[in-house]
Amino acid sequence: MHETGIARNILRIATESVLEHEGPGARLASVEVRVGLLSGVDANALSFAFGALAEGDSEIWTDLDAPPTIPTKGARLLVIPSIPSLRCEACGANDTPDTLTWSCPECASPRIRLEGGRELEITALEVEHDPRQHQN
Repeated sequence: MHETGIARNILRIATESVLEHEGPGARLASVEVRVGLLSGVDANALSFAFGALAEGDSEIWTDLDAPPTIPTKGARLLVIPSIPSLRCEACGANDTPDTLTWSCPECASPRIRLEGGRELEITALEVEHDPRQHQN
């Protein structure tokens, strides 16, 4: 299940970014990721692994990857599916088929290009701040 490693990297990248831009008084509340349907990533397994890691399950963290340095307990992973589309290089038609085909549905040309559907990217972070950090 490579989703655990992917979730670990998402959490690491997100917490490093929050720490760098928001400081140590911040808490990671959620991470939004775009996952292509052709990326080979199981969104349910990714969400499960992320949840366990965010809760601080020490058995999942390896010796090489230390748990996050900012609070992540309760952080949510929001998975936005990215649907692949086909673009015909002959007539310029775009299509989002239910099944992958190898010819254009408009002109039947085999000169089609797959666009999207393979991405795996962090698109947004939600951060909460500890109000006690801002009191004088």
